Amino acid sequence: LALITALQERSLPPWGVSRFDAFTGGLALEFLRQHQPRLMFVSFNDTDDYAHSRRYDRVLDALHNDDAFLRDLWHTLQASPVYRNRTTLVITTDHGRGVNGATWTDHGRDTPGSLDIWMAIVGRSTPAGGGAGLPVTQSQVAATVLACLGLDPSEFSTAAAPPVAGACKS
Repeated sequence: LALITALQERSLPPWGVSRFDAFTGGLALEFLRQHQPRLMFVSFNDTDDYAHSRRYDRVLDALHNDDAFLRDLWHTLQASPVYRNRTTLVITTDHGRGVNGATWTDHGRDTPGSLDIWMAIVGRSTPAGGGAGLPVTQSQVAATVLACLGLDPSEFSTAAAPPVAGACKS
């Protein structure tokens, strides 16, 4: 962790306060190995930063890198007796983007497509095809994570949106 942290502090991402996803992923995998958390949140940003910079080529590169991280994460989990066949991944986006050549670099209240997200749920508590094709909203992410942990989301908030139907076994 110390080496990765030192290297990321020396890197010079063009966006100032951001950190390259390669460092975020490396830190996440090493933290997972060392501390074996019950729940871990990882957030990538390269695709968003490159889109705002109008670098579609780099957006695609970043997506490939994020896919590689998910592969490495899954293999790391399955190689661990602590996590193997006992872990659920909830993968989602925090927002959509514009839907055409003029708006794909942006998101926000005035950009159509910004509210569009997707969610993938895979793991031991996810039945085959569970929730497939159902519309989801960002407001369902927390409840879905809680449900996959075996917790009742209504015990945390009665006003919260429900988990994605069929995403986790009861």
